[in-house]
Amino acid sequence: MDNSKEKIDINLILANSLANLLLEKPFEKIKVIDICKNANIPRSTFYYHFNDKYELLEFTINSLSDKLSKQVINDSSNDFLQYIDNFIKVFVEYLNENKNLYISLINKNKDEFTLNVLFTMVCSDLKERLYEEKVKGNINPSIPIDFIAEFYIGGFARLRFN
Repeated sequence: MDNSKEKIDINLILANSLANLLLEKPFEKIKVIDICKNANIPRSTFYYHFNDKYELLEFTINSLSDKLSKQVINDSSNDFLQYIDNFIKVFVEYLNENKNLYISLINKNKDEFTLNVLFTMVCSDLKERLYEEKVKGNINPSIPIDFIAEFYIGGFARLRFN
């Protein structure tokens, strides 16, 4: 088996394990051994791929962000408003499909550490992608990109599901 493919698969298995555990308890109470037991992977394998659970959390969020961004880009034309419309649609659909995880993150992480990490990284990624599209000449927003990204991500951060 290709070594890079194996690494990606293990990373995704660990990311899914973390996501499953986040349904049960706050990130701060999840230990590496919990992630490994849930994924049925030895701790040494975890540490071969990640330094700690924070690095795994970052990988998990980056993977999600890349997946959502690819979907937005694939569904968008060169029109800026269409890009933003698609971004909102894709993000809201993801939140709705993963409602239990999102609710768990809100309810079990009272200090909002995990949510802050999630939304900071997604906002940073959105800004980066918007700047790239602007440089390519695909979009030319009249409102500053930083404001746009923080406005939309801030709105998502305040969403509450019943």
